[in-house]
Amino acid sequence: MLVFFVLSGFVLALPAFRGREANWSAYYPRRVVRLYLPAIASLIFAFFTVLLIPRVEDPAASEWVNDHASPNGLMQVLLGSSLMGGAGALNTPLWSLRWEVLFSLLLPLYLMTARKHQHLLWAKALFLVLAICVGSQTGVLAGALTYLPVFGLGVLMAARAEDLKVLSERLSALVWAAICILTLTLLTVQWNLGAIVEDVTPYRAISTGLTSIGACLAVFICAYFRPAVRAFESTVIRLLGLISFSLYLVHEPIVIGAVTLLGGNPPLWFTYVTVVPVSIAVAVAFYWLIENPSHVLCQKIGRKKEAVRS
Repeated sequence: MLVFFVLSGFVLALPAFRGREANWSAYYPRRVVRLYLPAIASLIFAFFTVLLIPRVEDPAASEWVNDHASPNGLMQVLLGSSLMGGAGALNTPLWSLRWEVLFSLLLPLYLMTARKHQHLLWAKALFLVLAICVGSQTGVLAGALTYLPVFGLGVLMAARAEDLKVLSERLSALVWAAICILTLTLLTVQWNLGAIVEDVTPYRAISTGLTSIGACLAVFICAYFRPAVRAFESTVIRLLGLISFSLYLVHEPIVIGAVTLLGGNPPLWFTYVTVVPVSIAVAVAFYWLIENPSHVLCQKIGRKKEAVRS
């Protein structure tokens, strides 16, 4: 998830650092529609999956599956629609949208901070990584100190996008290979620690900080490493990217519904061969019925606000 937070910060901030003047009166309505319409629709979808396949605790099922057997009614849809308090067990991936919304609201502050004293870029990045470490270890500010700085790392990368491009062109194939290996190591540092020690809690701060650095390197690779850029420009990857947000929003209710319907603890391979195609098919439908129309509405709002401004 940290990779997507860095990527969001990078993508949203990039136009501002490429000389495009921000129209905040158009940005905020567009962003609200972009995030809230699909999210609320996914909650309604999850609610109907519960009506169709009631979630009940099963001693043979995993703890994760049974955690989703909590009350899942219209109240969870209403509470989750704010994206601030979570959706309970109805559609847990929506937890990340809380931080996406807060970052989107605070974007002008992020941009101002990144622009000020640009010669202190590395000091700012170090400060953000330290904040992430402190937040992950202490839980202070209910996770805000853990996740909101991750978006800031992406904003700082956007502020130096041209410099990063120049740097990427100077790197040899051997250096790129080392960066890829380092990135994979940092992104899996918590898993690696789990294989070495029984309790990774004392190491949570350093592991989260290292993972955030790995997330930055992952975005750097995807944006500037030519083989990665070509791979992400392929038709299949572009189509998957098109529905990725929809897939993120609808996959969990489908997984829980399928496991509940199958009962017990079905073989992992069987779950994959049944759930993955269904999830992709539903995500495609969700994209065309919900997400794409929300994009169209965003564009209409933007054009209307630009017309009023001019």
